[in-house]
Amino acid sequence: MKFRSSVFSLLLGSLSCSICAVEPTVDEMSDARRWAAAKFEAQAQVAPGEAKLEIEREGDNIVFGRSGHKMQQQLMWEYSPLKIGDTVYTNGIYCHSNCKIKVTLPGPGRVFEAKVGVDSNDRTKRGLGTVVFAVHVNGAERWRSDVLKGGMAARPLKVDLGGATEFVLEVSDAGDGVPYDYADWVDAMVTLSAGQKVWLGGSPRGAVDTDPPFSFDYDGKSSRAFLKDWEVQRSRRIDATGTFRTIRYRDPDTGLEARLETIEYRDFPTVDWTIHFKNTSSEDTPIISNIRAVDTRLERGKVGEFVLHHQNGSTAAVDELRPFETKLGPNANKRIATYGGRPSNVWPYFNVEWHGAGAIVVMGWSGQWAINYMRDGARGLQVRGGQEMTHFKLLPGEAVRGPRIVMQFWRGDVVRSQNIWRRWMRAHNMPKPGGKLPPTQLAGTSGMQFADMRFANEANQMEFIDRYDEENIKIDYWWMDYAWFYHKVPDARYEADLERFPRGLRSITDHARSKGIKGLVWFEPEHTGPGWRVHDQHPEWCLGTGDHKLINLGHPDALAWLTDDIDATIRKEGIDLYRQDFNMEPLEAWRMTDAADRQGITEVKYIEGYLKFWDELLRRHPNMVIDSCSSGGKRNDLETMRRGVPLWRSDYNNVAYTVFNYRIAPNQELPTGLQCQTYGLARWLPYFGTAARDDDEYIFRSGICPAIVSAWDVRRKDLDYDLLRRLTQEWKQVARYMRDGDYYPLTGHSMANDVWMAWQFHDAESGEGVVQAFRREDSPMTSGLFELGGLSPNSQYTITHLGDSVKNVQPGRKLIQKGLGISIPEAPGSALIVYKELR
Repeated sequence: MKFRSSVFSLLLGSLSCSICAVEPTVDEMSDARRWAAAKFEAQAQVAPGEAKLEIEREGDNIVFGRSGHKMQQQLMWEYSPLKIGDTVYTNGIYCHSNCKIKVTLPGPGRVFEAKVGVDSNDRTKRGLGTVVFAVHVNGAERWRSDVLKGGMAARPLKVDLGGATEFVLEVSDAGDGVPYDYADWVDAMVTLSAGQKVWLGGSPRGAVDTDPPFSFDYDGKSSRAFLKDWEVQRSRRIDATGTFRTIRYRDPDTGLEARLETIEYRDFPTVDWTIHFKNTSSEDTPIISNIRAVDTRLERGKVGEFVLHHQNGSTAAVDELRPFETKLGPNANKRIATYGGRPSNVWPYFNVEWHGAGAIVVMGWSGQWAINYMRDGARGLQVRGGQEMTHFKLLPGEAVRGPRIVMQFWRGDVVRSQNIWRRWMRAHNMPKPGGKLPPTQLAGTSGMQFADMRFANEANQMEFIDRYDEENIKIDYWWMDYAWFYHKVPDARYEADLERFPRGLRSITDHARSKGIKGLVWFEPEHTGPGWRVHDQHPEWCLGTGDHKLINLGHPDALAWLTDDIDATIRKEGIDLYRQDFNMEPLEAWRMTDAADRQGITEVKYIEGYLKFWDELLRRHPNMVIDSCSSGGKRNDLETMRRGVPLWRSDYNNVAYTVFNYRIAPNQELPTGLQCQTYGLARWLPYFGTAARDDDEYIFRSGICPAIVSAWDVRRKDLDYDLLRRLTQEWKQVARYMRDGDYYPLTGHSMANDVWMAWQFHDAESGEGVVQAFRREDSPMTSGLFELGGLSPNSQYTITHLGDSVKNVQPGRKLIQKGLGISIPEAPGSALIVYKELR
């Protein structure tokens, strides 16, 4: 069995560019700058210039009248990508020897640059095919290659055109016949005498218009019609992060200001913007409605079609984060929205792919969002979305914000684009307590034994901490969950239950700290109801009906009180990691509060308050980590992930309450669910966590994450502590690769029980990484080959199988082209393999 990513990767498409550099390319940075110049500076960007190509002589290998071997642009015959050696190229020309192509330029040419080689798709990997390339200008040969063979790396060329408007590309056989002479001219570009760039084979991107990247309706009219007539002011500043722009549009008649805050990143092909509105007048504004935080057109090249990569959100089921691909043909329309008001009930991260290029589009909104992908009849795709419902007036002096939108431009390979995204997340969007990324962590908890602490007390908490210490299982945090606080006295919001914890939680966190363990404590601060102090004394602070209401974070007094209250508890109880849960769907409470002319305003104010609440806690506790939990992973939007990390990525995990004999995930589905969660989540988030209860190697390895909370009943002396120590040591060896490395799916996503699933995390800086492979229970296959990504073909790598200590050395080129052989004789079973480049 040989797992070929181009066949098995249902989510991410071809991984054939396995050793392409993950660093952004000049072309990708240029794409981002072109877009930013058009949208933020109002400088229209026409489609990159193209040259006219004419066949003077067709290739000789036309079989049975087929046209498959005729000249093609951006693709090889039979729709394969252009590939020379180990590298895939998105721009260029394919032809078969013997062939001549006449190139006509739109103006005098100064220089022609390209790379040439024998295409190395499939059969030519065996080294078949020999070709000679030549360039003729004004009837004279200006450049000729040596004999190039299949499998060789691309050969660069540069030819002075001297003002010529025409030249000829020639491909000839090397005297041994024409079979397998598949010839590519890639990254083929002419610089005209006037300085413009002209691509041979076309560009994967089209024109960019100057319409702002957002839109809205005002007093019943579209901003597309009137915004150009408003007063416009632009300012910018530049620092090490990138270019920050502020664009102000002001209506001279009503005083409404629309302010766009943008970032064009210096080191990534990524742009970021947020729209704000403010009423600068002394009167109510007319109705602002249909605010689309993103409203922009993507234009592809002339080859290929749009494909939308998207996935399930937090379903608390085995299909959580399941990936999908939706083809967007002419006039297609795909609408995606979350539900209930929690942002990652449906995953708000998207990747739009077309031939040779694409764009990541991410909706940063901690509430109810919707987005539409609308294909026109030509080469365009309109992306339009934002907060799902907006129809409100603004009061005098009132200001509101919209969702944060991030777009990343990429070329080539979808997997590579996701890894550039992961790198951007680490550099610019993940929280950095104390100036560093959150460390990988192993926590311990007794929540499963005491029903989330319903039956916990000071003595048994200290007993568990001591037992971890005695068994030499080094945990970083002691995790105290729901039901630690005093339920019987409603006035005592988040005061420790003094019957069970007579000295509060401080005695436990101090005890843990004496053993080098920090304290992690659960809160759900947004929830209230009858009998609670805030509900009974301040009904004006509450949203919703019935026994379960929201504290309105959009109310300034409620926000200030809540911030001080939680801050005081953190300090009093010695809490190092603040865990915030949110187990309500807030949308109904938000919407029922709004008047007809203020629809959506409560949601906006609430989310503004929620983000301010976290920002203020982090300001007061700059070294503190915040754990974002909302019934598992239902609040993992970009803005939340800027401030916190999801240590409990899903409620569909391997926890069980022994006192109630209750398990969330059925045993037979549990490993599959854990594997599929990592497969989907790792594309977007470099840091996440889950629970580990079972003392079972296969289940534990299925749930390995950068952060784990172990829920073993360490009071028991009959547990296999040698196994638990080995498993936690394995986790410690590989967790940092998951946080810091690039992510390569090695199989497709599947929930079936008769398949393998595998992936790789590669730390390019150290040349190290990990491969995880799982043979599910009904799979008949005992071994497989997995083509690895990110490695250097010219290096050697030590390969170590954890658990059995098998070690060997293998060449990078073999691991890339033929694959890493993995054998798993037992089903279900797993392999955990680490490797290191010999430098």
